[in-house]
Amino acid sequence: MRKVCSEVHSRDPQPVKIKKFIWSIEEKHKLLMCRTAKHGSTTWASIFVKMYTKGLSGGSQNRLRSLERMKVTPAKKLKAIYSLKSANHEYLSYFVCRNPVEKLLSVYNFKSWEQGTRGDR
Repeated sequence: MRKVCSEVHSRDPQPVKIKKFIWSIEEKHKLLMCRTAKHGSTTWASIFVKMYTKGLSGGSQNRLRSLERMKVTPAKKLKAIYSLKSANHEYLSYFVCRNPVEKLLSVYNFKSWEQGTRGDR
């Protein structure tokens, strides 16, 4: 029994290192967003920038990262991310996942429009 248990334990997955750069944090409203490509991250970055600047400006993901670095230390950001493992964490965390059929239709419509404007038929 010990042999089997030790073999099973040796196959346990190793802890995953959290990549803090894919997370956006907004402390005042206690928001943590895991950014995913092509699912509205640029729009959400602009919303976060508006929160950081109290509505004075929108911006890109680069602008958001810059504002974040000025307001939140890397250690504080990681602490907030790791806190999500706890049942009573303070932050609302989320990620945006786009419907794959909707995304495919969007790409199809864009490519059709693109071909029509270039005259490629």
